[in-house]
Amino acid sequence: MEHLSGQWQKSMVSATLNRYWKKFKLLRVGYVSPNQVFSREQEDLLTEYISQAADIYFGLTPRETNVELFFSRLSEAIEKNRFDGSDIWNMDETGVTTVQAPSRVVARRGVKQVGAMTSVAYAVQALGNSIPPFFVFPRNNFKEHFVPSGPLGSAGTANKSGWMQEEDFLSFLGHFAKHTKVSPERKVLLLLDNHSSHISVRAVDFCKGQGIVLLNFPPHCSHKLQPLDCSVFGPFKKMVNAASDDWMRMNPGKPMTIYNIPGIVRNALPTAATQRNIQAGFQCTGIWPYHPNIFQDCDFAPSQVTDRPGPPRLCSSSRDAEHLWSILGPFSPTIIRPFPKAGPRKETGKGRRKRHSEILTDTPVKLALEEEDRRKGKNIKNKLFGGDKGKKRKVNKTAKKMVKAPRQRRKKIFVWSAWKPFEIPNPKRCG
Repeated sequence: MEHLSGQWQKSMVSATLNRYWKKFKLLRVGYVSPNQVFSREQEDLLTEYISQAADIYFGLTPRETNVELFFSRLSEAIEKNRFDGSDIWNMDETGVTTVQAPSRVVARRGVKQVGAMTSVAYAVQALGNSIPPFFVFPRNNFKEHFVPSGPLGSAGTANKSGWMQEEDFLSFLGHFAKHTKVSPERKVLLLLDNHSSHISVRAVDFCKGQGIVLLNFPPHCSHKLQPLDCSVFGPFKKMVNAASDDWMRMNPGKPMTIYNIPGIVRNALPTAATQRNIQAGFQCTGIWPYHPNIFQDCDFAPSQVTDRPGPPRLCSSSRDAEHLWSILGPFSPTIIRPFPKAGPRKETGKGRRKRHSEILTDTPVKLALEEEDRRKGKNIKNKLFGGDKGKKRKVNKTAKKMVKAPRQRRKKIFVWSAWKPFEIPNPKRCG
């Protein structure tokens, strides 16, 4: 009664006080507050479901089997050649454009600037060292005055697009061999991605002769396995933007060209490619020190979306007990809304072959590349000039124009008439 008497002192409604008192009188084991919709177990299930769904929708990520295959190839190369941290290198390219991306800018809405892009190829060592960068300029011919303002020892080449191509990668390999002092007696391991310019018969032949062991990353793994992407290129892009802003302040009204990019890279690279950042990139990827189990299950969660189911089993049961569930049993949100799953992939038979992690300089892989290159050249020849002689050939339009003889033009002879000149056909063709 002392609770009821106290309500008048606090000016509380009696019904509210009675409900509050009954709540404590009827307290039992497993009590749930009136505002709680789900139990604690159901809330934990929902939390786990939401976090897993958020990981799945991140994008394409490495598959666990591909990562395991890469680390097995890496372990094989290290044990076979007795590599240590001073022998493991990683190379990659990034683009530097003449139109920087400042953090804050005032401009008219809808205006877009298109600048020329120059590729910068860079190689770093597991112990934190690096070689001078290699530039690929968007020009038809390379001139020596392109790179004097760049870092000391820089080199470069040029092509129409400014992207790395097969010839440019061969030039980079010569630049790499020059600065690393590699030889068949002192081999090094070079890690790179699956870009088409990196995987060619000429590049593999050069590396095998120089003592460079090539190991490529599996697909969709660069953001997880490539040290340059993990710890160097991110700070490098920020430093490039800051150096570009400084250059524009020092040169007001002057447009930036591709010839200014080596000087900007010279100012930005030492701040980003520090020994600490390079070592952190190799460490967080598990390459050096060697740690194949560095990734967790959540890192491979998004790959579940694109996993295709295996072949269906022919066995059947009288009851589909796995599809039955009871509201009294344990409940999972995946029953109501399962995780997304990619549909069956349409096989078109076109496109390049999907590559996995391989030691490209091994003899079996090298022979397979030569066979693939030979088959590719044969297919191009068949498309241009037709297939076998016994079959009806379908000549490509481009080849048809090249083979077709030039058409004989009609000679026009004009004879004066009182009204208008008229045309007389060529007598050679008439006869």
